[in-house]
Amino acid sequence: MNVLILGSGGREHALAWKISQSRLLDKLFIAPGNAGTQALGQNVTLQVNDFEAIGNFCLENKIEMVVVGPEEPLVRGIKDYFTGAGNLSVKNGGQGGKEGDRADGKAGGKAADQGGKASSKEEVGDNDKTGDKGDHDGKGGGKGTAETVAMKGTEEMAGKISKKVKKTAKTKGNAHKGPLAGITVIGPGRCGALLEGSKSFAKQFMKKYGIPTARSLSVTRETINEGRGFMETLKPPWVLKADGLAAGKGVLIIDDQREAERELKSMLEGKFGDASTTVVIEEFLDGTELSAFVLTDGKNYLLLPEAKDYKRIGENDTGPNTGGMGSVSPVPFAGREFMKKVETRIIQPTINGLQGENIDYRGFIFLGLMNVGGNPYMIEYNVRMGDPEAEAIIPRIKNDLLELFLAVDKQELDKHKIDIDPRAVASVMLASGGYPGSYEKGLEIKGLERVAGESVKTGPACSDTDGTGSTEAGDPDRKKVAGSTESIIFHAGTKPEKGKVITNGGRVLAVSSLADTMEEALKECYRTAGLISFDKMYYRRDIGKDIL
Repeated sequence: MNVLILGSGGREHALAWKISQSRLLDKLFIAPGNAGTQALGQNVTLQVNDFEAIGNFCLENKIEMVVVGPEEPLVRGIKDYFTGAGNLSVKNGGQGGKEGDRADGKAGGKAADQGGKASSKEEVGDNDKTGDKGDHDGKGGGKGTAETVAMKGTEEMAGKISKKVKKTAKTKGNAHKGPLAGITVIGPGRCGALLEGSKSFAKQFMKKYGIPTARSLSVTRETINEGRGFMETLKPPWVLKADGLAAGKGVLIIDDQREAERELKSMLEGKFGDASTTVVIEEFLDGTELSAFVLTDGKNYLLLPEAKDYKRIGENDTGPNTGGMGSVSPVPFAGREFMKKVETRIIQPTINGLQGENIDYRGFIFLGLMNVGGNPYMIEYNVRMGDPEAEAIIPRIKNDLLELFLAVDKQELDKHKIDIDPRAVASVMLASGGYPGSYEKGLEIKGLERVAGESVKTGPACSDTDGTGSTEAGDPDRKKVAGSTESIIFHAGTKPEKGKVITNGGRVLAVSSLADTMEEALKECYRTAGLISFDKMYYRRDIGKDIL
């Protein structure tokens, strides 16, 4: 089958690396891709939000499956465009075409806002009755006394979009007879994507379905005084979250209450544009973060390997947040007992809730969790595979990924079992100097050929021939032998130029290494990172050390 992957980062390279190993694959296209993905398929100059161009390309190249990497196309409604309208009248996910002609309604950013605006005064409480904790990376929490209110309007929020999609589709004829309707899209429609597109919607969803989470209050400019009052019930630090997508910058954790109040006002006045017209004020949870992932067909699910990522730019979790400076899998404290709690308290209620809201969700669900005293709490949902987590998780999945994706489309995941490589993976991100602030692009990356040669020597499980992540280990039947190590370079912010590979982003390369123990994986990962260089290259040297 012919497959198109949307995206250009390390996550998309990891997906391409895995999908390229499938016996079901005929041709692989990546849009727009990077210098690493071009070794696995054909890069295509398409923007991920240009639905019309994507649709035309799919028809012209007989694409049978579209795998959506980033969240924005999902929130904007790419799946609804394919399955609903079946016409090619939209550019840029609704920002360039006639909005009335689209199956996905108005621009995705506004769709996300519906969740927050529909219930801006709604307070959501901790469902495990242990509200003396707070939210995010291991600092103290607080106990509050604000009354919690049951979720109202989830059905209305999702329902408005669902009805709009169906109504628009009807004006174009049968929604399932359009030229794009037969193409499988891995990822949710706009209704399901609200779990990431609107934090207010997600918090209400958690409350309605009894999913343990930090107490919170969603506020707008009109209800800012209620927000200030809610902040009085919390202990520092204060967590402020833009309701909509804010390019990974919409979460603030602030120790001083006056500063938090100033930032709340700034956010509501447009600090993050439309994304922060509604702000979620959240209690801070004191615990250790981790991420769980499921692949679901809307009825059944497979639990994928868990991971822990490292967001801060500086060692010992200092400095500003980034897209992620590395990740590890498995996570030692996420043992069988803990993960059973995750399944019964969070995953199963989430799947049941989606069904209860009549949301047809087929794709990945990323569950951002906090381990608080051995109990899992939900921080947030993402509606796609994580990045940098994908670079640690996907190498551990031994199944044919295309086979699983086809089962997702047919709702037959119950006929499959996940097969996980028992080895540990450590993944370290090599970043441009200055990131996450301003940084230089166009710098030549050296040493990729050295990684290719060294990979052969480190173990029989890998032979990366050109440093791009294309390996002889791509044979899904390859055997793992005790003591073997394997290093894979996943490209993120790179592009080819005149026979060289140059930097093209803040996060440039992810070095992922597998070994029998985490200690060995980290050692191999940093050894491999030392073979690569570009001007002002930076990476954290403490990834994974906190869990050894």
